[in-house]
Amino acid sequence: MKGTPKLLLATGIGRSGTTLLQGMLHAHSQIYSPPETKYLKRYVIPEHYSPDTSDLSVIKDRLRASDTLSRLDIDLEILLDKLDEGESRPYLQFYHHLMMYCLQQTSGARFFADKDPLFINYPAELDQIFPHAIMIQIIRDPRDVILSRIKSKWGRDQHFLVHLFETRYGFEQAESLGIRYFKNRFTTISYEELVTDPQTALQQLCNYLNIPFELDMLHFHKKSDSILTKEEEDWKGNVRKPVMKGNINKWKKGLSARQVFEIELVLEDKLTSLDYEVTSLQGTLSENVRQLTLNLLYRVFKLLKNAKKKIG
Repeated sequence: MKGTPKLLLATGIGRSGTTLLQGMLHAHSQIYSPPETKYLKRYVIPEHYSPDTSDLSVIKDRLRASDTLSRLDIDLEILLDKLDEGESRPYLQFYHHLMMYCLQQTSGARFFADKDPLFINYPAELDQIFPHAIMIQIIRDPRDVILSRIKSKWGRDQHFLVHLFETRYGFEQAESLGIRYFKNRFTTISYEELVTDPQTALQQLCNYLNIPFELDMLHFHKKSDSILTKEEEDWKGNVRKPVMKGNINKWKKGLSARQVFEIELVLEDKLTSLDYEVTSLQGTLSENVRQLTLNLLYRVFKLLKNAKKKIG
């Protein structure tokens, strides 16, 4: 759409530091990031496949009833009034107006940074919808990612293998599709570098975005109230604190030997390519049999995951 602001899609496997990345981006004077709404996943991506033919009044009522849009500090009716009768993609049109509205309320902001870990599952669709957007993936040691997922309020009741396979799937999507579709509009940032040497990591990211680094990005926690809601406090509360430099390698004490073993069996190639140390594999016959079993289970998981994506 003509006049669309510069869009940043901040993503990464869930519990890899996406909220930290969002907070640091939002602290820059040229970047505005709203609370996480999952708007693109809920409305824009489905509309991309199957346009909503409902009356405009019905669409407006759906947006009024959205539990996540209510998190935003916006005058919703002003934005709804901008929707055109007969527009083929009203949810996308609304998103365009939302970006413009938010940037106009923020002096000096040029980038709209939307954050959602699920973006990593839809690079092809997002590239087609937003051909000029930039996708930023934060990468964290998969073992720490899985430990954090297991301990989270929303993930503690899920089976360990679900977390393992979701992590594998996320890495594959980013590597095979993120780069394939976004090309030079796809970049990564290391969680470990972001917490141990945040200034260097953020300077490199700012250089990529062609904006000057600002020291306020290191003090992101002072501005975190505007991206965090009360209901998210349990699993995103660390964004209210300064960088936690010791928040790495927790898997060494937090995961069992069996869990580390199975993660390294399934993600050995990813760990190696990302220069993470593999600690438990010895190449025995029993390891090979277990690896084969896990890989077969993962293939079934991936087939089901992709089928679910296509359906809805």
